[in-house]
Amino acid sequence: MKTYRVMAVVLIILILAEFVMMAIALFKGNYTQFSIDGGVLIAMILAGFLLKRAVKHREEQEEAEKEAEAPDKEE
Repeated sequence: MKTYRVMAVVLIILILAEFVMMAIALFKGNYTQFSIDGGVLIAMILAGFLLKRAVKHREEQEEAEKEAEAPDKEE
């Protein structure tokens, strides 16, 4: 789970940096770069949703493993 947290923090930093780059491109009037940065930002946000699903899947998998081990310990 620590790996997922590190990935999430890095992704948040990248999203914030991309947002800043979009703002700079907009202020400079470079609309082509602004559009490209917008697409990259959307891709990073989608990557965040995929990461969230991966974490949820991993948690469900660990929970199922714990439930499978619990009856064995009671016997």
